[in-house]
Amino acid sequence: MGITIPLSEFNRNPSKATRHARIGVVTITDRGLPAFELRSVAPPSMRSEALIRAGVLVPPLKRSTEPLPDFGVDPTVARAIVAEAERDKAARDY
Repeated sequence: MGITIPLSEFNRNPSKATRHARIGVVTITDRGLPAFELRSVAPPSMRSEALIRAGVLVPPLKRSTEPLPDFGVDPTVARAIVAEAERDKAARDY
């Protein structure tokens, strides 16, 4: 997620640009052409907090202490499914 703002707006209100940079990349244009990028160097966990503050994410209402539901899947089948998903993820180089 990122936004583009003109250099004149960045000069008028740099704090707005830094708020957006906590969420994603801000591209600053000069005479309509991309000139600069502003991005956060904060770790991703802090970005999720920024997204919550910006209203993009909604935190959970409460933490669940309930155990996860048992859908009756054999544990060996579940492990095979997870292993296949991890192989697919590694193959896509995520």
